[in-house]
Amino acid sequence: MNQLILVTYHYVRDFPQTDFPRIKGILTDNFNKQVELLQSKFEMASHDSIISFLSGKYFPEKNLCYLTFDDGLIDHYENVLPILMEKKISAAFYTITSCINSRLVASVHKNHFLMAELKFNDLYTRFSQVLKEVAPNLELQPDMDIVKQVYKWDEPEIGMYKYHMNYGLPIDVREQILGILFNEVFGREESFSDNLYMGWDKLKELTNHGMSVGGHSHKHIAFSDLEPTEQRLDLSTCYESLRTNLSKSDPLPFCYPYGKAPSLSNSTPKYVQEAGFSTAVTTIPGWNSPKSNPFMLNRVDTNDIQNF
Repeated sequence: MNQLILVTYHYVRDFPQTDFPRIKGILTDNFNKQVELLQSKFEMASHDSIISFLSGKYFPEKNLCYLTFDDGLIDHYENVLPILMEKKISAAFYTITSCINSRLVASVHKNHFLMAELKFNDLYTRFSQVLKEVAPNLELQPDMDIVKQVYKWDEPEIGMYKYHMNYGLPIDVREQILGILFNEVFGREESFSDNLYMGWDKLKELTNHGMSVGGHSHKHIAFSDLEPTEQRLDLSTCYESLRTNLSKSDPLPFCYPYGKAPSLSNSTPKYVQEAGFSTAVTTIPGWNSPKSNPFMLNRVDTNDIQNF
């Protein structure tokens, strides 16, 4: 029986020509070549065909491949959409609704751009100073198993720093520190947000070209850090925002923030389904079959696709 592979993308841009050449992602030309390779090996899926496949109603002649793009970045409109349209490929794009509605920069992206702008030693020194000001009695205790699992591409000290910023620190401490650091380096976040994310007009254009647009949560906080009522509120806010600004009837897929097992609670997939979303993807690597849980779908990072 053939299987389904989902590929994860974030930044897709010509990094040396941008203001932030140290941001990590895939070059536009390399993305184009990778898509051509995938197209030669797989049947390229749509959201409708993967739903049919997962429900046991569609039996493809080859393994299926579906492209997914996280965070609702402007890269996806400017650099990805033209390539997909030329090749007649459908894909899923997951947006963080608070970033559009309130012109915010998600904490995870504040950290990306701080790391791209500053030398790591300088950033970590300032982070340590601000941490002492904000939470003088807090001790950093990284879970090294999670660090090695989630940040396998990073040097150990960078992985530990990312762990603190994404999982380890209490939410209020993390948000306060990143807010201070981001404001010191970049100033107010509204204009930065406007240039980083697609607005509703561009997301509507994606759907007009046959793409699927879904949710990447409302605030991009790991659900394992939220109480059940907070998880449900984030999901319902995200869902209603998508329904208000996009189609009232198209299926809405979902993408978990961070997406690894430590970022979810046992009940999170149930809450996603109850909120009204059609499917949900993780960043846990692996294939998917008709027996897979449609609210815990595996995905493979663009850097790992050669291993599948």
